[in-house]
Amino acid sequence: MKAQLIFASESGDADATDRVIAQGKALLEEIARHPPPSGRHAEDVTGFAADLRRHGCIALLGHGDYAGCIREVDKLFAASPDTRDDVLLYVAKADSLILLKRYSEAAAVLEHYFAKFSHANQIDPQFNLPNGYASLGLAYHFLQKNDLAEQSYASAVAALKARNARPVEMFPFLMLLARAQRMTRNFDAAVVTARECRELAMSVFGAKHDQVFDACAAVAHALLGAKRKDEARAWLEEVQAGGFTHWDMAGIKNMLDQLDEITAPTFNYHAANDVWEAKDKQSWGWRPMLVQPRIPSRQACGGPGCGRIEAERAAFKKCARCMLVKYCSVDCQKAAWPEHKKLCTKHDV
Repeated sequence: MKAQLIFASESGDADATDRVIAQGKALLEEIARHPPPSGRHAEDVTGFAADLRRHGCIALLGHGDYAGCIREVDKLFAASPDTRDDVLLYVAKADSLILLKRYSEAAAVLEHYFAKFSHANQIDPQFNLPNGYASLGLAYHFLQKNDLAEQSYASAVAALKARNARPVEMFPFLMLLARAQRMTRNFDAAVVTARECRELAMSVFGAKHDQVFDACAAVAHALLGAKRKDEARAWLEEVQAGGFTHWDMAGIKNMLDQLDEITAPTFNYHAANDVWEAKDKQSWGWRPMLVQPRIPSRQACGGPGCGRIEAERAAFKKCARCMLVKYCSVDCQKAAWPEHKKLCTKHDV
């Protein structure tokens, strides 16, 4: 049941998390009525009860009860000193503060965590550490501390690479880093990061998926910011001919039409970028990681050259080993295997 709890919580499905928590509480009540022999499994029961409480905070965040999430985290900190080194709880509280637009408080929460535990080598090296850095970066972004935001996102990416994270985990963090690099005028680095995003997205989602388009657009923005006009033109033309069905394909055409103006020495990229980004403030890039599903609800077939997208969620079958890439047919799965096997790792949740 613990595996179910973690999977539901990390998938961003608050309703599923609630159901697993309810089942877990019923199980604990049954154990209380019929306890095992003295001392047996006591630590497991205590640990599971703590897991229910901490993931309950994440469920409140997912339901939009941000004030409730903050209250529950503070209660856990007050009642259980052991929870005060749990980065997941700090991230949940900080994310709630970000969504309440209390950015300075959110940054302070995570700054306190990293200052308290980094020197003691106690920081959680698993999934939640990159989330902590990403949330801190997002708070800095809204506070217009762009240099600090870039450093935080870079730390998140470094933490993921240190544990050989799967491409599907890496993608959103790299996208955040590429955006932060643009905001600090580090355009050449942003080009490199965004190209890496594109390669990861193609390996996971398929060549014509929306995530691939988003990465391609990030490359284009970075090239335009760097005033690399000829490269930008070639790249935009390649994207335009790429067979994407993304809603913002018109934006690619607009960038091509305005290429001379955008790459002119007098053009203020940052002023224009503020306008472009403002149109997209409700997208995943402007919301904390814990309130986003880890994998898009509709995926493209991972077969080479296929690019078909599910008509509805769960229409395609997942790779039974990694549980990440989907295929529309057995033929596509077989065709993809020579390359996919280089990235495919056993799903161990």
